[in-house]
Amino acid sequence: MNSFRTTTIFEKNITAYNNNERLIINKGGTRSSKTYSILQLLFLIAIKSKKPLIISVVSYALPHLKLGAMRDFEKIIQSYGLIPEKMKNISESYFKVGLSTIEFFGVDNLGKVHGPERDILYINECNYIKSYDIIRQLMVRTRGSIFMDYNPSREFWIDTEIIGQRECNIIHSTNLENEYLTYEQIKEIESNKHN
Repeated sequence: MNSFRTTTIFEKNITAYNNNERLIINKGGTRSSKTYSILQLLFLIAIKSKKPLIISVVSYALPHLKLGAMRDFEKIIQSYGLIPEKMKNISESYFKVGLSTIEFFGVDNLGKVHGPERDILYINECNYIKSYDIIRQLMVRTRGSIFMDYNPSREFWIDTEIIGQRECNIIHSTNLENEYLTYEQIKEIESNKHN
């Protein structure tokens, strides 16, 4: 391992996962390390698993994942001392990590979520997925833990269908819990709060 550094948000997620929590919801602001921490955890789960796992990372559209979560995932692979290009299938948008497969796909319509099953699900920036039916279909087809993250700027289906309706572990985060932000990044985030 070269520079596999984690935050307190990573620690909260791994604790929830190790406690066999089904729904692990990360609710927090910009640059609070939600996405990065969950992806680090998924990478470690996959690389240490003694049996093949299917882990799905989804968001409202694949281009969104390619510009965000997939770039982060490649950085995580590098920080572990491995070469992303040797693990990545570019045309199919998945990585082979140990015995497991971590796939990335957009869920912009209901047809994309019928059928495939998985062991672990991560719904990135779930507030951008308009239809709760899509979420329900994804959840029904997931055997193990389900991670979700979002920036709580408005009320949506997570407030009406998940929180308060189901047992879930809610992890609140702010940029102050990301120990690796630069002073300039913190200053920029803080200045945006006043606009």
